[in-house]
Amino acid sequence: MKHFTSLVAISLFALAGCKKVDMVNPSDKELFGEWRYVSSSGGYGGSGHTGMDNNDCIEFKQNGKYLRSENGKKTGDGCFKFDTYKCIHGSVHDNYGTIAYMQKKVISYYASFKVSNDTLYLDAEAHDGISYVYVRK
Repeated sequence: MKHFTSLVAISLFALAGCKKVDMVNPSDKELFGEWRYVSSSGGYGGSGHTGMDNNDCIEFKQNGKYLRSENGKKTGDGCFKFDTYKCIHGSVHDNYGTIAYMQKKVISYYASFKVSNDTLYLDAEAHDGISYVYVRK
C-alpha cells in the first residue's frame, strides 16, 4: 500500500508539472483567458476541417496550463510556454507571438498567435498546418 500511495503521489505531481509562464513580449498576457472556437482554415489540402464547432473552447492560464473543452466538458489539457521560435510563415506573422505546447516537459509543437480586440488567431507552426480563429469568451 505504501508503494501504491507513493506512485499516486508521483503521478499527481507529474500531471501538475506546469509552471507559471514567463512572458517574452508584454502583449503575451493578452493570450490568457478562455476562447471559443469560430473557424479554421488551411491544413492538408486546404480543407481546414477539424471537426470542431462553436461549442469548443481553449483556455490559457498564467500557471502555464491550457485546457480544451467541448460543451463545458474537458477534452484535453497540457502545458505551454511563450517562446522565441522563429515563425515559418515569414513576415506575414511579424507581430505574432509564439507558444510551445509541452508534453512531459518536452516541446511537442509550436503555434504562433495574435490577439486583436477580442479575437485570437492561432496558427500551427507546420507546413500544411491549420489556422484557428477564436473569440474571447
